[in-house]
Amino acid sequence: MNIAGIYLAAGNSRRMGTNKLALPIGTMSLGSLALETALQSALTRIYVIVQQTDDVQWLPAEMKEHEKCIIVPCATAAEGQSESLRCGIKSAQEDDIDAVMVVLADQPFITTQIIDRMIACMHE
Repeated sequence: MNIAGIYLAAGNSRRMGTNKLALPIGTMSLGSLALETALQSALTRIYVIVQQTDDVQWLPAEMKEHEKCIIVPCATAAEGQSESLRCGIKSAQEDDIDAVMVVLADQPFITTQIIDRMIACMHE
């Protein structure tokens, strides 16, 4: 079973006042922490949903170039999180993915064990 992650990273950071995904946490950006975890998990692919104007400078090149990582600019992301989710689901459907898991870009403390356990539950 092919299970992909839909990595929601197209928010506006209005309350933060700056792009929170670019904020540093240790040696990484906030937005790259959960993606690194997702890339190390058993997910088949990760669709990183971003605003159409996002240059994705908050992600290291090795993550952008990772074989599991697909950057998906979402033209309707400004209309709300459901539109970003719709863009991710559409991408997954086009790639014949069997199931998806939503991963939030501003959830830096998720672990590979949590993701893999959820995948195992899906298989069960």
